[in-house]
Amino acid sequence: MQINSTAINFMSILIKFICIAVVVAIVIGMIKGVKELRKSISRNKQMDKELGHILNEVDKEKNGNIIIKIITIIINMIFCLIFPLSLLGAMVSPMAFDSPGSTESIYTWIFFLSTLSLPAVILISVMISFFLLFKSKLYNKAIIVSLVPIIYFATIFLLFNK
Repeated sequence: MQINSTAINFMSILIKFICIAVVVAIVIGMIKGVKELRKSISRNKQMDKELGHILNEVDKEKNGNIIIKIITIIINMIFCLIFPLSLLGAMVSPMAFDSPGSTESIYTWIFFLSTLSLPAVILISVMISFFLLFKSKLYNKAIIVSLVPIIYFATIFLLFNK
């Protein structure tokens, strides 16, 4: 497999930045999640005092939806941080064909097409996920759609690690 060393260096830098972005996004998401859970707990206490156990059962289901909502927002925040770097990766992806004979390699073409299409996958996934989350209130489908770029990364990783 002949892939230009510049492209490989760029991808290693991209992976390091992704790791940092993931940590930052997780910390931000955890802070927001704790605030949201505190609000939810205080609402639960008020509802228990005012309306009794009937509404408490309904609110337990809402708490589950809040957790799914928070996780989906954290995942989407991570991919929003990765999106600008994926644009840079798409711009430099033609450099994979710099070495002689690299146009005949199927791995180079897969690397090129996957790097080129990554920004579109992230953008479409985040947009559809937010639509399902906030407009349609389909929380389970929203979290599945938000995980599509992770599946995309995993397949690329498995493809290039022999």
